[in-house]
Amino acid sequence: MKNSFFSRFTPQEPKFFPMLKRLSEILTSSSDLLVESMQHDKPEDFVIATGVQHSVREFATLAFHHAGIEVEWQGSGMDEKGINKANGKVIVEVSPDFYRPTDVVNLWGDPTKAKTELGWNPTKTTFEELVKIMVAHDMELVKNEK
Repeated sequence: MKNSFFSRFTPQEPKFFPMLKRLSEILTSSSDLLVESMQHDKPEDFVIATGVQHSVREFATLAFHHAGIEVEWQGSGMDEKGINKANGKVIVEVSPDFYRPTDVVNLWGDPTKAKTELGWNPTKTTFEELVKIMVAHDMELVKNEK
């Protein structure tokens, strides 16, 4: 599983990637917006965002759930760990190598202009559906590698 989300989480080296918090701002329908904005009467800038933010904890919890693993969270901040409920093993934890204490705490865009002028729906695919799609893709990669 060379290029998958779960390849980053191994028993030998569990890591928690803060940049995944930005995942909630990556739109599943961005290609639709691209086409719609290119067909717009005049060139303009449009914010590609959902207007909704999700935590890394939410993402990891959903991702592991869709992979058949239930996570219990313990600690907070640099001491936060995700524990596999079935066997008690740490499956995800904050890595000091990727921790960015000076990073912007809240960062999300306002898609109002794209919604108003292009009739675009940034939540056409929900966050939960996006995570499920990503996990299904990775599970298929794993299946094909065997």
